Amino acid sequence: INLATYLSAGKDLFEQVYEDNLTLVYLTYKQVENLTVKEIEILKQWRKFGTTIFVEYNTDSTGVGDLKGVQEQLKSILKDLDRTSSYLAQDIDNYQQELGYIEDLLEQEMNEVITTGEELAKKLDINVKNNGAIGRLHRLRHQPFLFGDFPIVEGKQIEIFNWQNLILVVGKLTNSWSLQGGLSRSREEIRSCQEMGINILDFAWQFHNLQRLNHK
Repeated sequence: INLATYLSAGKDLFEQVYEDNLTLVYLTYKQVENLTVKEIEILKQWRKFGTTIFVEYNTDSTGVGDLKGVQEQLKSILKDLDRTSSYLAQDIDNYQQELGYIEDLLEQEMNEVITTGEELAKKLDINVKNNGAIGRLHRLRHQPFLFGDFPIVEGKQIEIFNWQNLILVVGKLTNSWSLQGGLSRSREEIRSCQEMGINILDFAWQFHNLQRLNHK
């Protein structure tokens, strides 16, 4: 369910929070940056009863998106240059330095996004013990579909962070499930993103059921 749609329904949200039996709530990163005190309290109650809060940071027209684009271009150039003769060594060195600079800037931008995720987690009474990084054995990587690396959308790999039942996705994951991007995406890209979406839904379903059992 989309939080904005739910709020416009005019329901008594605090009375309905348990009965509505919500498994997952979707918010955009922009919504998270502008949450009211009431909305935070609603999300806190939903989370308490096992609802997964799914936040998506769409990288279009952002510093992260622009830097990721340049990063992929530089990687592609370096990959091609490595196949040529050694007299281009200076060019390779220059491109590598530029890539290092871009990746440093990208890390700074990503740290700001992750910090926003951590701040939301704290507001929802989640104990933040790490930066939300998802290890190789995390459920989101292997239930029910296996992911060594997360899907690539429009040449940019999405990134996923998790704090209990709060999930932050950096990239255009949900956009890839629709025709918003036209018909240019490959079947492999679409399918990979759909499978990642199923993993998120499965994670939310399992967390929700376990939490409700604890409250019975």
